[in-house]
Amino acid sequence: MKEFRPAKKRVEVSVGESVRILRELQELSQSQLSELTGIPQATISAIENSRVNLGVERAKVFARALKCHPAVLVFPGWEVPLERAHPCVRGDLREKPRRRLNSTTRALNMYARIGTFEVNPLKLEAVAEHFRIQAVRAFSAHEGFLGYQAFVDRERGRIVGISRWTSRAALEASVESARQVLSKANELGAVIVGEPQILEEAFDAGPIL
Repeated sequence: MKEFRPAKKRVEVSVGESVRILRELQELSQSQLSELTGIPQATISAIENSRVNLGVERAKVFARALKCHPAVLVFPGWEVPLERAHPCVRGDLREKPRRRLNSTTRALNMYARIGTFEVNPLKLEAVAEHFRIQAVRAFSAHEGFLGYQAFVDRERGRIVGISRWTSRAALEASVESARQVLSKANELGAVIVGEPQILEEAFDAGPIL
């Protein structure tokens, strides 16, 4: 063991490359990762090619889908000097950190705009497609957009659209884009029920292990 020498780092990995590497290790396409996270495929491509910053909140969303800690994505090249590392890292097996088996509940402070629409059931698919393409395209132009989800009641002719944002400021900056998306939805026959709601995420809980 006296001959052991730490390996030298030869390749610098960017944040975008770390996302791509972990995605490929999970054998996921960009489209599949988009479905898991609600983040548009175009945004994922831009992140992997370092054209768009990942950001901490998006890293949390990706981490859940890629089954890793967000720090692995945000700080791919981070190193801790061996002499400052935890005893377990240095090889002292007498001090092992305890594994906590509990829910992955944590506060994320994300915001969501939620709109409920009534529409003729025969036009429901057209309205849903409008939100999938036009809403995602419009909101993707704004910093802080995390993704868009839609839920439908096919029998009653109702659709609920949810856009997710990293902060309230990011959400409010997209108000004009939201109005334009709503205007086109009205032309397709969708009528909004009440006013859109703006909610702050209280927590995000995973299964109890």
